[in-house]
Amino acid sequence: MDRSQIEGYDFSSDILQPRVVMEHLRAHDGRMEDEQPQMSLNKAAFTTQFWRYIEGVEDYQQQYELSRLDQIEVNRIKPAISGYLSSLYPRRVEVVFTPSPYTTGNHELAEMVANDWLNQPRMRDRILAASRQALLYKGAGAKVGYDPAGEGLGRVWMRIFPYWEMVLDCDVHDWEDARFFGHISFRPKEEVIEEYDLDEETLGGAGRDDFLASSSAGARRVGKSDDTAPSDATSFVRVLEFCNLIDDYHDTDGNHYKGRLEIYVIDEGYNGGEPLPIYMGPLPLVNAKGHPLAHIVPLIFEHEPEYPYRGLAYADQLMPQQKEINALRSFISTASRRDSRIYLARKGALDADAFSDLKSGEDGLIIEVDDQYAGTMRDVVVPIQHGPTSSNILQSMSLADSDIERNMVVSPAALGVVTKATAEEVRAVERHTESEFGRYAEQRDLWLIAIVERCLAAYVASFYDPGDSEGAEKHVDEEGKETHEEPSGDGDEPDADSDLHEKPAK
Repeated sequence: MDRSQIEGYDFSSDILQPRVVMEHLRAHDGRMEDEQPQMSLNKAAFTTQFWRYIEGVEDYQQQYELSRLDQIEVNRIKPAISGYLSSLYPRRVEVVFTPSPYTTGNHELAEMVANDWLNQPRMRDRILAASRQALLYKGAGAKVGYDPAGEGLGRVWMRIFPYWEMVLDCDVHDWEDARFFGHISFRPKEEVIEEYDLDEETLGGAGRDDFLASSSAGARRVGKSDDTAPSDATSFVRVLEFCNLIDDYHDTDGNHYKGRLEIYVIDEGYNGGEPLPIYMGPLPLVNAKGHPLAHIVPLIFEHEPEYPYRGLAYADQLMPQQKEINALRSFISTASRRDSRIYLARKGALDADAFSDLKSGEDGLIIEVDDQYAGTMRDVVVPIQHGPTSSNILQSMSLADSDIERNMVVSPAALGVVTKATAEEVRAVERHTESEFGRYAEQRDLWLIAIVERCLAAYVASFYDPGDSEGAEKHVDEEGKETHEEPSGDGDEPDADSDLHEKPAK
């Protein structure tokens, strides 16, 4: 359904009307703005740019590096996250299928296709990227779709996007109670105009910004003219892909679908009036039971106890000690640079040449004292003694190191550290580490199961021409409403209306 048809669509009986969708988007933007400073700090610590972020100097300047030699960073975030990633890295993922009473499809063929698709080299990189983001931030998202013109395994694609682009129903208490999933991102304006047949004159444009690039005050930095192409300043628009799971969709032919896909362009009308979607149609994917599927899948390793879609970042629990270690190490570095040789000399005992020789520090140098000097030689030059670094500073550093190691919940062996612990202590720590790794690996596997389910649904949907509804039979569900099912008997419904998956969103 295009824009002209949507303008006459009756939204009065819907729960998630366009006005409500915009309210959820504004709430999402507000949450992300509040969480942006912490996520930026996590990234800065992970990339060894902690002090740059603190002082708001994010662009690389050699002059800054040379002028702040007293700022020391001890990167503990990256080794901790790398310890988890080494265990979660998908060297080879094997998917096993068994016959199901809900479909007559070939499970052996489905297993072969899923394993080949999932173990492509670039696909493993995407899985690793999602795991890294979910550990460093509060989660990550994946989007699965298909290209009808693609060949072989390249017909179905997957893209990973960051946590701040993922619009979730954060107030539900169970995974399956979510009412919607969304993805808000910048897409090329020309691509959106061509795909949805929009009027270029009525569509504005903006530049993409780095959400995590900010000063110490938390202000977001828009791309500078010297590091961003000028043509990109107005070449993008903000697009929301919204999977509405509770409102039904009725097309112009009278067909009825559970759930719907809505596409919004967030432009000048974002804060005024009630913006309407530029496209609306059935959800692009269905499972083997014929139920619609959202093509967006979140990966969240840790979450608040009551809210599964409110993620908790693993890096957040390490940052207090990381900040303390960096501050104390920088203090000790500054103190050590002040520990220089300073002397007191009796006035008149040494002439100008003797002073120059003393400053040079040449080995074996003999300095003559004026023969008129009547005092003892030990009173001519007296070195000033510097106080040693306080033991409290060193003790605080030791405590911070101990705290961050306990918060890592990773054994020293997993990080490559050799200790003098007993064999029983090592085994106990290893068992604890394996349980932690297993808990995260279980969440990753559940996420991959959802990805594979959508992969197969996308392959089935791509077998049919999106513009051709022939071969689809109408059926009546228990409520007396018409639905569409494929006569092939595999239970997967091709999408005959949506063109979302003709090309991956950028």
